Amino acid sequence: RETIDGCKLIQSMLHDLDSAMDKYNSLDVFEDDLYQRIIPLLADTFEALDETSSDVLQAFFSSYALAVRYTIARKTRRILKEGLTEKDLEGAGPRPAGDTDGDDAAPSAPVTLMQPTPMYPSLDGDYPLQELALRHVLEEPAISRIVVGTTSQAELKDTLSLVRHISQSS
Repeated sequence: RETIDGCKLIQSMLHDLDSAMDKYNSLDVFEDDLYQRIIPLLADTFEALDETSSDVLQAFFSSYALAVRYTIARKTRRILKEGLTEKDLEGAGPRPAGDTDGDDAAPSAPVTLMQPTPMYPSLDGDYPLQELALRHVLEEPAISRIVVGTTSQAELKDTLSLVRHISQSS
């Protein structure tokens, strides 16, 4: 009986994850959800997981994180091309001013946005977002230095190559 209840919980959790996919605005938000809500829920439901089950869940969440990254990049690309809309603000950060009731319902004061203005309407589908960000920062006269975070030597070499390419084409 416990196994069936656990499977139902995981099925419900997967449905909730799929429903929330478009609400993740950063990988940090997903990871917070994973560590603050999902993992504790699994730990409370199952006394112990065998190694195989644990490996399957770990592989699933690693793959799901890749899907979240892809969705965030796609959303970022759309916002850069079309501008920010009210839908993009759903579930993103603190409540707007005037929403003091403390529930999760719609805010009591409507969110007012300026008319969305495309920032980069000609953004090509294959154009790397990292290059767009570096171009923007390098062209900004108020910025004199850039600190780029990398996780490997290969990533550092790619970033330096990209900066050289941008500098030569300017």
